[in-house]
Amino acid sequence: MALPFSDFCNPIDTDGSTWPVLAELLVTQGLPVEIRCLDDAKPIGDDRFTRVFADLWHAIDLDPEEGRAWESLGGPARRAIRKARGAGIEIRVGTDRRSLRAFYDLHLGVRKHKYRLLPQPFTFFQSLQENFGDRLVVLGAWRDDDLIAGVLYLAWGETLYYKFNASSQSELGARPNDLLMWEGMRYAVSCGLKVVDLGRTDADHESLARYKAKYATREGRITVVRRGRFRRDTNLGSVLEPLTELFTRRDVPDEVTEAAAAAMYRHFA
Repeated sequence: MALPFSDFCNPIDTDGSTWPVLAELLVTQGLPVEIRCLDDAKPIGDDRFTRVFADLWHAIDLDPEEGRAWESLGGPARRAIRKARGAGIEIRVGTDRRSLRAFYDLHLGVRKHKYRLLPQPFTFFQSLQENFGDRLVVLGAWRDDDLIAGVLYLAWGETLYYKFNASSQSELGARPNDLLMWEGMRYAVSCGLKVVDLGRTDADHESLARYKAKYATREGRITVVRRGRFRRDTNLGSVLEPLTELFTRRDVPDEVTEAAAAAMYRHFA
């Protein structure tokens, strides 16, 4: 079973007897294996697998009482939220295609201009919307008619999953993302949810880790363990990298970048 877009997927092992059987099967077959484990899952301590790296994971246990939740925030978080409100930023909840498209345009710009990467195709987000319906929510920070920041959430069970964020770099000083985080927490409470899962953060992405830690009530480690080697097509990589550089140039129209993403992204993921 492959879960390529999961932040982690611990093997199901309620009584400690399942992992030894599964591990023996994996080792015997000799296939390459990579597992992302949260905290102290069994594979991390298995010497037959190599610990590759560890990233951070954060989550917020929601307090349904708004006043108490507000007081539980640290001073920097409350100041940032007040600053965003004072800047005239309005948070809007969207579950329709128009909201998704507005978020995607912002997402494309961040991937292209900040990171020099191709975005996921818009059809990827459309597929999420078709499968999740109104459990896919775009929380947008708007200044008049301009979307300056947004978060795409997926709701499942009792959890609201923070999956994608995009922000206008010129508007970060107004702190829209802090207001989005607070409003996302309150939105989750209004839906009867218990947890906001903030997902994985690269261990060396210190600014993002600090941002999430301002709100998180839980922090864990996602450790990647591996056995064997996955073969990479080096010829494909030598083609994709220069094409990515080409299609993310500032003088390339965004619609061309989007079309290139639609044609090429399946070779990356």
